[in-house]
Amino acid sequence: MRPQLADGSFWAIPHRGEMLSLSNADPMVLLSYASGLAVELVNAGGLPLALGIAGVYLRLQSDEAAVPVSAMAHLRSARRSFPGVCLTDVVKIRVEGDRLDIPTKLIKSIRASAHTSWKLRGTVTVELLDTSVYKQVRLESPRLEFLTLLGRQRIDLSARAVTLSGHTVKDVAALRARLQSVLEAHRESVTKTVGPAVFERYFQRIA
Repeated sequence: MRPQLADGSFWAIPHRGEMLSLSNADPMVLLSYASGLAVELVNAGGLPLALGIAGVYLRLQSDEAAVPVSAMAHLRSARRSFPGVCLTDVVKIRVEGDRLDIPTKLIKSIRASAHTSWKLRGTVTVELLDTSVYKQVRLESPRLEFLTLLGRQRIDLSARAVTLSGHTVKDVAALRARLQSVLEAHRESVTKTVGPAVFERYFQRIA
């Protein structure tokens, strides 16, 4: 059943050549597209609107899952713990003489080494969604940026006891309802900020 609006229209996501209504899209798709729109808004200077979109799911209870950190991430360090949207597109690593550029949309988790040895200090383990694992690698640019409920935060992922992992929400019904509500309430402002073509890459209102 589509979550229809008063005039019979509904919000949908253009995904892989199909239009998925919010009620048919799975949580990973919902989170990925909502996060993508939030990042577009940040890049266009619309931080308050980005927080409005991201706040839809960052306020919901979450669980670690096999979703990319670009969709929804939870970061833990010795002094901070928060959910957020990763604003960094690519993580650059060095492993066994190779330099690799890994899009954050492929990353499931990054965990800093707990070793105190000078050789391993500052290294991390990177796990991808396809189950690939890269151990004891060094990040070329260890500071990643996140959109959180308090605004933008940056953290060094190579510091000891830091963990970044993909998360999904527990209450999918609440995610769908809140997402529809915020899209309806801010449609004009979002369109004005990023332009209709960008907005419709993520969400479209179908009559």
